[in-house]
Amino acid sequence: MARGFIQEKKPIIGVATEMKIRPRFSYDFCIYNHPEWTSNDQAEAEKLRETTGLYKNFHRRYLPEKEYPDV
Repeated sequence: MARGFIQEKKPIIGVATEMKIRPRFSYDFCIYNHPEWTSNDQAEAEKLRETTGLYKNFHRRYLPEKEYPDV
């Protein structure tokens, strides 16, 4: 579903974690490589967003990242 928001970026990297209610918790990582995004893919992503209710308040932000060392 996220791939539909960021069509020019490929692949997409997903990160998920448990709630931080314990001192230790896990992370799950996923790489989704689907270089050719079609109108059918977009329609399916939108259908899934409506059905699941995920990404209702999606906001895209850009955060600059400087390489180390900063020159």
